[in-house]
Amino acid sequence: MKKLVTRAFTLVEIMIIVVIAIVLLLAIALPTFRHASETSRKTRCIGGLGLISAAKEQWVKDHKNGGGTVVLLADLSPLYIRDFPSCPSGGEITIGKIGEAPTCSIPGHALP
Repeated sequence: MKKLVTRAFTLVEIMIIVVIAIVLLLAIALPTFRHASETSRKTRCIGGLGLISAAKEQWVKDHKNGGGTVVLLADLSPLYIRDFPSCPSGGEITIGKIGEAPTCSIPGHALP
């Protein structure tokens, strides 16, 4: 009587292949996710700078002030800007003078 020998993968071998596939997918996906996340934070910061700039322009029209005047957060809040935007990357936002764009301390986070 002959024994039938069947060749098949064991459960452990299949699990090792699955783990290797997952690690390879993560190695490809994580850098892309980090880049997309940083791009999103930068876009949100620039949007906040745009809000501050628009609030400053409205404040200038209402108060008829010329260039060079320093605008404070107390001048803009709460009439012109309800919630002062913050940089999601942890940068510090500076309102600046009239005629100057607001800035963020992180390079690249600036109004175009």
